[in-house]
Amino acid sequence: MYSSCGSIEDAQRVFDGWTTNNAYSWNALLRGSVVLGGKRYLDVLSTFCEMRSLAVELNEHTFSSVLKSFAGASAYRQGLKAHALLFKYGFNNSSMLRTGLIGLYFKCGKIKLARSVFEEIPERDIVLWGAMIAGFAHNRMQREALDYARWMISEGIYPNSVILPTILPVIGEVWARKIGQETFSIVLKKGMTALMSGYISNGRLEQALRSVVWMQQEGFKSDVVTVSTILPICSRLRDLNHGMEIHAFAVKNCFFPNISVVTSLMIMYSKCGVLDYSLKLFNSLEARNVISWTVMIESYAESGCLYEAIDVFRSMQLSKHRPVLMARMFNICSELKAVKLGKEIHGQVLKKDFESIPFV
Repeated sequence: MYSSCGSIEDAQRVFDGWTTNNAYSWNALLRGSVVLGGKRYLDVLSTFCEMRSLAVELNEHTFSSVLKSFAGASAYRQGLKAHALLFKYGFNNSSMLRTGLIGLYFKCGKIKLARSVFEEIPERDIVLWGAMIAGFAHNRMQREALDYARWMISEGIYPNSVILPTILPVIGEVWARKIGQETFSIVLKKGMTALMSGYISNGRLEQALRSVVWMQQEGFKSDVVTVSTILPICSRLRDLNHGMEIHAFAVKNCFFPNISVVTSLMIMYSKCGVLDYSLKLFNSLEARNVISWTVMIESYAESGCLYEAIDVFRSMQLSKHRPVLMARMFNICSELKAVKLGKEIHGQVLKKDFESIPFV
């Protein structure tokens, strides 16, 4: 805990108080020094040398911390020694440590060595590709970053939500210089939705929205899938301004009458308290499905417009679609003390054999 928080003195006291120390405790001490960055590089080196002199068992995590520290301090000679030790201890095939070596050599400006490590790896994952692209970007080699991105795509590997934030700044600069825009259009189409999904699943809604704003500012065009992914974010953030901008974008790019886009806009407007716009969108639909009917009923109900929700429910009964939201409608009937409608819906429940569903 102390080492993770960067409180090395406290971590050292706890460490010194232990009668026996294993690789885990030594590695924890190393990590603490790494957290504090390049200024504690000599502490990392000292601890690492002590581990070796005491014959402490070194593992991947030991070398990972050492490589990160050497990279942060641009300690090229020590990095070379660590590289040699990887072979001695049999860790030369570790993907994690190879990625660390690539980062180390790029930080030290040794581009050829970084390339050499990368090219010796037969099976490359997205993390390795990301390390190469980020490394070139760190050294202001944007054209090489572009070349490796093209190579990555030709191998059938596209950025995911984890690695895309590392690559996005590179893409932005390359795009600004109008180098290979067609390649990065493919990257973004494959990766932006994944990035947003990653942010959303982790509750980082504002970051998700900012990634879309960045994409628009850089001149990238969103598609229907992206728009349908963004709108729920605006709904949850109650961000009417961005929601209306996306609405205008959808109209301009002829995304209507895509039912997914329309229903997402209906939800967004109702969540933002502009129910009239939800109704206008609903009325504009020539072909309504169960989802659009349900969204309109829920929008009214959540806004406290219970009689209007009942009216839409009755209209749905007259349509070809089977009414849903039975449990929701029972709650509305309870609030309004609408016994007659409640009995009517109860009859439908019995007729459609919905009584077997517990929440109904």
